[in-house]
Amino acid sequence: MLDRFKQKQTNLWNFRCPLCGDSKKHKNKCRGFIYEKRNKYFYRCHNCSVGTNFSRFLAQISPALHKDYLTEHYKEGAWGKKDVKDSLPEFDFVPKFNNVLEGMVSISTLAQDHPARQYLQKRLIPERYFRNLYLCTEFKKWTNTVIPNKFSSLSLEHDAPRLVIPFFDRKYNIIGYQGRSFNPKEQAKYIT
Repeated sequence: MLDRFKQKQTNLWNFRCPLCGDSKKHKNKCRGFIYEKRNKYFYRCHNCSVGTNFSRFLAQISPALHKDYLTEHYKEGAWGKKDVKDSLPEFDFVPKFNNVLEGMVSISTLAQDHPARQYLQKRLIPERYFRNLYLCTEFKKWTNTVIPNKFSSLSLEHDAPRLVIPFFDRKYNIIGYQGRSFNPKEQAKYIT
């Protein structure tokens, strides 16, 4: 039913989107995801941009399976008994990535003829943003220091430089980052 279904991480599954069929040219592209957020499951396709909760997704692809899902999920009469506020954990969020860019080379500090700087200039990225973009010569190795075991040792053998694009919240705390490949032939242009 779900072509190329694979579990990527705990509470994250990936497969070809059954709604849009994903790429017609590249049968290996899998852009449909089921993921967990706040103790609930959701579906998202990065090709057709469909985003919905898991129950509605299941109803679209298999009404019979959806009926079984609802029966199991609510067989003890749990309809509306749980208050959503009670099920959400309380926490004081402290960003864990704030010091992650220490020691990283900002694109703004690179020489004018540096390939990474020239890459951004060719892409017409305004120079005022260069101070918030970074060069990482071994992206996967560096990521493993931030998120242990994110990349396997086999994956590390194919490590390459990437442009680090940090994500900030409204208070300018780093909440994540992605690496953009400089190689136009790289299959995974962005790694988040």
